[in-house]
Amino acid sequence: MGELRIFHTADWHLGKTIDGSGRTPDHERFFEDFFALAQSRRPDVLLMAGDIFHRPEPDEAAEALWRAFLERLVASSIRHTVIAPGNHDSYEALARPADLLAAARATVSDITPESEAVVLREADGSPFLGVAAVPFLAESDVGTPDGRLSVEERCARFEAGVRARYAEVRRRILEACRGHRPPTVAMGHLFVPGCQFRPRGRPDADRNPLRNVPADAFGDAWDYVALGHIHHGQPVTASLPMRYSGAPLMLSFNHQHYRHRIIELVFDGAGGLSVEELPVPQRRMFLTLEGTLPDVRTMMAEVGRRHDAPYVRVRLAEPLTEAVSEQLEAAAREAGVVLCVTEPAAV
Repeated sequence: MGELRIFHTADWHLGKTIDGSGRTPDHERFFEDFFALAQSRRPDVLLMAGDIFHRPEPDEAAEALWRAFLERLVASSIRHTVIAPGNHDSYEALARPADLLAAARATVSDITPESEAVVLREADGSPFLGVAAVPFLAESDVGTPDGRLSVEERCARFEAGVRARYAEVRRRILEACRGHRPPTVAMGHLFVPGCQFRPRGRPDADRNPLRNVPADAFGDAWDYVALGHIHHGQPVTASLPMRYSGAPLMLSFNHQHYRHRIIELVFDGAGGLSVEELPVPQRRMFLTLEGTLPDVRTMMAEVGRRHDAPYVRVRLAEPLTEAVSEQLEAAAREAGVVLCVTEPAAV
């Protein structure tokens, strides 16, 4: 084929709640924005790099959201979708709406190299994209854990297992392509050291070293590496084009300064690749208000006028008595904001 356009996304966390309140309306509005973007840009393929759900066994509301998304996907211009489960997902939950997945030509990979080697084909059978849909890998998925080894030795074995997994999946993709050489994309849901969990932090590593692998663990032959797991979208310094798409929606108060994007890839048919970040509107904001009680009440009224029922965290510069709490709750109701957290002001 000629030009090939791909959307890369991850970390939707359907079913996540804030202070006991479900996010279903927020995800529904995100779906509106997503499909408006898809109608405008007309991607051929959607890659979803894990953590579609917030829990391995999602509640009814989250499953209903997933089915609603797939129903809209069937009617969209997206020709194929590839889904690699993350650490918050289960294959069983993602694959449950089998009828809709089939209608949308959507593939959910499982923890086997056979299912992870996905080749997308034209109507005549010729391959146009190879995808290593590798889900979140635990230590047991790439070898036999050995508690007698040191953490360093276990990390080395885990990294070697991840390297071998991507090499095996790539071998299967090339074998299935039978001499054709379409673009190839590796998916992953893990942490690459040197990236940032938060935009204003220093490069970091996952606190569990058995979830860290270096950028070169994917091998050097992919045209792009589509990552999930870190909610702050960012490119990865590597010899290959490699990115975390980040979460498309603010998921907590820590996300106030994150980059919320869909990543668009365009293969031009002549070996060229362009990558663009497509901003996602944040229709429900997370805001932190800090000051005295009168200051915060004034700020609540202002943000209530400017935003649609924002989630609010209050950092109060005075003791939080029962009377003060009641005044804050009354001010939140009057302003139309969702008061989630009240804590002492930062020193």
